[in-house]
Amino acid sequence: MEEATVIKFTMDYLTKQGWEILPSKGGYHFEEYEIVPDIICKNEKGEKIFFEAKGSDFEELKRGIGQVLTYIFYADYVCLTVPNDMEKITKKLLTSFKIKEKGKIGLLVVNEDGSVKVSIEPKKLYLKSKITPEVQYKLVYFADITLDELGKMIDFAYRHRGEYETATEFNKLMIEKYTEITSRKFEKESAKKKMLNNFKISLTHLNLWDKNYQLNSRGKQLRELFEKRKEEFKKRVAYMLLIEGHWIGLLGVIHELSSQNFSSKREYKEKLTEMLIERGFLRKTEKLRTLAMKMDDRFLRFLKELNFVSENENKFIVKWGNVADIILEFSY
Repeated sequence: MEEATVIKFTMDYLTKQGWEILPSKGGYHFEEYEIVPDIICKNEKGEKIFFEAKGSDFEELKRGIGQVLTYIFYADYVCLTVPNDMEKITKKLLTSFKIKEKGKIGLLVVNEDGSVKVSIEPKKLYLKSKITPEVQYKLVYFADITLDELGKMIDFAYRHRGEYETATEFNKLMIEKYTEITSRKFEKESAKKKMLNNFKISLTHLNLWDKNYQLNSRGKQLRELFEKRKEEFKKRVAYMLLIEGHWIGLLGVIHELSSQNFSSKREYKEKLTEMLIERGFLRKTEKLRTLAMKMDDRFLRFLKELNFVSENENKFIVKWGNVADIILEFSY
């Protein structure tokens, strides 16, 4: 069955349920971002349900699972809708991605006669309310920092909290005691200051402290996790980046590019940067090539450390199973 047929029969079914079909194809603007589910509808309670439809194509089905995951913090419910000959393999894929048992993503199955059955009931998502309004950046970025250095930076601010009152005093203290944060060696003082400034950007973008570099409650909670439960710390940071930092949108763009071929990594990074700017995730503050050169330090290296992507020739492939595990674990 063709995807267009699946969409038509699904829309007929939803209309019969009395649900309102909203504009979607060609770009549906929501929360300032352009996303394109195949179907968006509103139920009798006014809740929005986003649907991703796929036909009888296995490769497109895998792509569809990735696409539906990029919708889950915009909608109240999300669903895949597939032909009946794809029901078993869809459930198998959902299971392999550790999604089905979480019970969040729904599945509709379309029959040849146009009838539709609910194979997996979707459950309410509560991600929209968890997007923190205080975060002022469209796409949070890290500047050449590891997960361990991030934790040590948070811990440093906590342990020395009584030794400084202003940002200036903190900067001086950090330069003097930087070996508590990183084991990196610096030949020049200017290089050390630049690196430590990058570390501060990470905490600022995640909204972990105030303008005087005093940890807030979010920062203190992360510090406790870093000290006692490192794996939980990693998961929590990953979740904050995906949802509050909008990295789920970044992964959506990376996923779109996975079907294309690139002659070099530079070409890939320039195309990725261009698309992020077009979608409103990045501001064009510098030349495209200059911004593209920063992709590794700001995003790609950390995505690999979180095990959200893998490298394949000159591009990256999203590990949607790992992404789903993190998002759905904290969506209750």
